[in-house]
Amino acid sequence: MKKFLITILFLSGLSFAWGMEAEASEFRIFVPWGEATLVEGQIGRVTLQQDLPLLKLQDGKMTSSDIIRKKDQSFRVYNFTYLEEDLYLGVGGGYYFLKDAKVSYVTPAKNKLETLATIVSYKDSTFPLPQGTYEKMIPTYYNTFPEEDKEFKFFKNHAGIEIPVPENTKVFAAADGIVRTKGWDDIQGWYYDIDTGEFVFRYGHLGRFAGTFEVGSIVTQGDLIGYTGSTGDMKIPTTSISKPHFHFNIMTQNGYPIDSYIYLRSWEQNF
Repeated sequence: MKKFLITILFLSGLSFAWGMEAEASEFRIFVPWGEATLVEGQIGRVTLQQDLPLLKLQDGKMTSSDIIRKKDQSFRVYNFTYLEEDLYLGVGGGYYFLKDAKVSYVTPAKNKLETLATIVSYKDSTFPLPQGTYEKMIPTYYNTFPEEDKEFKFFKNHAGIEIPVPENTKVFAAADGIVRTKGWDDIQGWYYDIDTGEFVFRYGHLGRFAGTFEVGSIVTQGDLIGYTGSTGDMKIPTTSISKPHFHFNIMTQNGYPIDSYIYLRSWEQNF
């Protein structure tokens, strides 16, 4: 399995200057960092190397705004967004900077910079469902349930992405790994946890398994591992959709969830 390393940390000094006031988005993102995680609002800061316009995400594309930020200004980074091969750093209010040589990005803990220089992004992984078989993905990842939604207020978090798809659709391994868990869960239904080394990928709401994979089995990217179904609790928080769908999420080795939506959107480009 090929891995594409996105270098997002620069071993430069930290800038603690406060720039513009940034708003946190509704969904929070967890970034693995050794045995710890960085969460939205603690992800780090971007410092400009030259005057740059803020970018705005509109209709799936980044467009330049009329707002210019000056060289050496520093902003808190709240989220990451991938568009095709590019990584954008969200600084709040729906605005972004492209992560390139024009910006420096550092994490908030200077003493850890020497131990972590990259975050692994599986940019060359395989989308787990065949092209054209599924409906639009539902970005249902969050770690604090929206206060205004009372129907599902008993949920404190939702770690995955739900993809509406007909039953009996083939499910493929998105990356190489070893089966850590295979079994039943009242929420996930029939599911796999596959350990990829850096992360654990979960494939849930399966109708049935495929192949002879058991706990400890080696799985190769692209292997047919199961078929979609309607097992477990099929009601998607915040949407009340209960039709068949596939659950996918990524976790760190110590169980912290990561926003899988940006990964899945990236993998769609590999079709």
